[in-house]
Amino acid sequence: IWHCKEEKAFVRLRGWPISEGRAMTWSPNSARLAFVATHNTVSIWNIHEQRSEEALLVTGHLQGIAWAPDGQTLAACVYDGWVQTWDTSTYRQKSVYRTIFPETSCLCWSPDSQRLITSESHQSLQIWSVKHETALATIYDQGGIVHDVQYAANATFFASAIADTTVRIWKGR
Repeated sequence: IWHCKEEKAFVRLRGWPISEGRAMTWSPNSARLAFVATHNTVSIWNIHEQRSEEALLVTGHLQGIAWAPDGQTLAACVYDGWVQTWDTSTYRQKSVYRTIFPETSCLCWSPDSQRLITSESHQSLQIWSVKHETALATIYDQGGIVHDVQYAANATFFASAIADTTVRIWKGR
């Protein structure tokens, strides 16, 4: 972990079997870092105490993780089409979502932490209501595999980065 002001390493996470550097996410208050440690484990690192807080196990091969902007929930997507969420105060599982296609590759939260967007390698996006744990919409035929999806900070738009080297911008509401 790099200390930006001092321009030097703050701490090096030694002894962790970090899986290909596939994914990581900071907590909104920057106190914790969650990262894919192995193909089925998300490790939570407390930055200030420089220690591991928790290891969250999932069934399947992890592809992406994202911390909700409100700091209360961590989500992870698994290659076989499952998305799991955890309460970040207890690290207990909150919910599990089943996407319409397998091969979920990435996910993102809306700025108000009320929606999740997942992408599948079958060229689609799904928008989820976190409160109701249901899919609100599916957007098909992205023109290629979706590599990343991100909401704008004001939730007016979200964008998807496609394997055909295009970025598509969508209305957020």
